[in-house]
Amino acid sequence: MRLFTYLKTFLCLALCLAFSATAEVAPPKTLYGFLNNAGSWSEGFNFDPYWGFYSITPTGEGGFQPISPVGYDYQWALQSEGGGAGIYDDGYYYCFTALGRYDNYKVQYSKVNTKTWETEKTGVVSGSNTAPVPVPVDMTVNPADGKIYAVCRTQLGSGNGNGGVLVTVDRETGEMTKIADISYFFWTISCDSDGQMYGISTGSDYVRGTLYRISTGGQVEEVGPTGLAFYDIEQSATIDFRSGKMYLTHVGYIVNE
Repeated sequence: MRLFTYLKTFLCLALCLAFSATAEVAPPKTLYGFLNNAGSWSEGFNFDPYWGFYSITPTGEGGFQPISPVGYDYQWALQSEGGGAGIYDDGYYYCFTALGRYDNYKVQYSKVNTKTWETEKTGVVSGSNTAPVPVPVDMTVNPADGKIYAVCRTQLGSGNGNGGVLVTVDRETGEMTKIADISYFFWTISCDSDGQMYGISTGSDYVRGTLYRISTGGQVEEVGPTGLAFYDIEQSATIDFRSGKMYLTHVGYIVNE
């Protein structure tokens, strides 16, 4: 997104879309998401505590507008040390954040009421390099079966060359049920109105993002290159059900990308 000059800024856009009530298929008026952080690469990563939910237009006009309280107390889906994901569904935000180091870390789950912004459910799973647990990096709701799916790192600190894991997530407990190991590590997962899921992976190239179809059983099929280079930071995507367009938050290697 060309919103700021080289900011390490991204949203979990798989939150929700607000549409205009017109008969024509038009771009969504507003995208909503969780702001992970906002800091200038040139200023030494002195990030300000802007964690929380924001709205933004598809064009970026007007910048990010907060719709929830923001600050240190609102870190539900903070993507710390390479892990964190969230998804909105029916009045709640379901999310994970990873805390710690690859040799000793925790994957924390939260269920947040988006009317009150209070956390109603939490859970923690501990992992390590000798007893790894998957770390979600993006989530989606599949309208065909109503389940929450997440693409995960195999463990905290694992990257492009280590493959990934597809899981489903229990809304009340945060328990992850493994569906399949995936050959490539996926940065994003999103789903269309027919229940077809898509993900973007750097594949064996480790840099250039490629779009894949992902089945509910974990099989993947290449669609084609996105033309974008992906930096080793979590991204997110969502699909407008009416137009079929995918919206992506992307952190690249290039200024203003």
